[in-house]
Amino acid sequence: MTEHTEAMLAYWDKNLICRYANKATADWFGITPEHMINKSHLSEILGTLFDVQLPYINGVLGGKIQVFDQVIHLYSGKAKNVRITYHPNYVEGEIKGFYAHMADISPLNNKSHDNKTGVEKLPEFVTQNDQLLENVAKTLNENLFIGFPSISALSKQHFVSESKLKRDFKQNFGKTIFSYYRYLQMEIADRYIREKRCNKNQMAVMLNFSNPSNFSACYHRYLEEKSSDGELIETQKEDNTHNKTLIEQAPIAIAMFDNQMQFIAASKRWVAEYKLENTGFIGKSIYEVLPATKKKCEKLHNHCLKGNIYQCDGLLLKKMMVPAFG
Repeated sequence: MTEHTEAMLAYWDKNLICRYANKATADWFGITPEHMINKSHLSEILGTLFDVQLPYINGVLGGKIQVFDQVIHLYSGKAKNVRITYHPNYVEGEIKGFYAHMADISPLNNKSHDNKTGVEKLPEFVTQNDQLLENVAKTLNENLFIGFPSISALSKQHFVSESKLKRDFKQNFGKTIFSYYRYLQMEIADRYIREKRCNKNQMAVMLNFSNPSNFSACYHRYLEEKSSDGELIETQKEDNTHNKTLIEQAPIAIAMFDNQMQFIAASKRWVAEYKLENTGFIGKSIYEVLPATKKKCEKLHNHCLKGNIYQCDGLLLKKMMVPAFG
């Protein structure tokens, strides 16, 4: 299991003795993995929570996946809303223990963070569907260790028809909902396997695959797709070089940006119109170089960065003198 996740990951044998714990355990319970592994009983770690969780512990040792939410007070005194998943580990048909996954879901309950920025609310054409799909993607992330929630359940949870959900999700993310879910699972599996924290059979259990061979097939397809993506990136780099040359030589005011809205190239006319000569603007964000664009254009930029097209007959932008960049 990865050592770089903030979630707590551990493995307990059927006698409730810790056999594995990641580094996040120290942040959650104030005890390092070295002091837990092969030494600590689960009751010692959970303390008063042990009796509360005992029905779930008995349930997972009985062969059933357990998923529940609970408020946990950390050793630091802070409280977290936690989603806990207990997954049984079968070896030759016998339960040898269970995997424990504890994730902080407190941020998911905070719905007010967008309003604190003072940013104007996005227009309806930008936000309604985008927010819906982001919420669906968030739900899929929450269920990676539990199991695919089904299209029907997702449509009911997010108050959208199944046909619209499937159509819009694929258009926005370039994958079907289930393919996207599987890809997220394989990203996690790839990290765990590369870091030699889990083998394929263990990952199949962790990610709720009933058949290890099915997991292996999915993982193999993921690696092939990842390899293809790497080749595509190289091709895109070549295309960007070619496009950069064309833009720099264009007789009109035009500029090219990366997905962080940082300048890649600009025509001589663009540079002249915005008085950017000798400013070192390449590699800088347009919002830093031309601050007036942030208020009027940032929402539209984000809309287009999601694969949408936006066309405007004209937009007044006040030209401003900008400082030189060293």
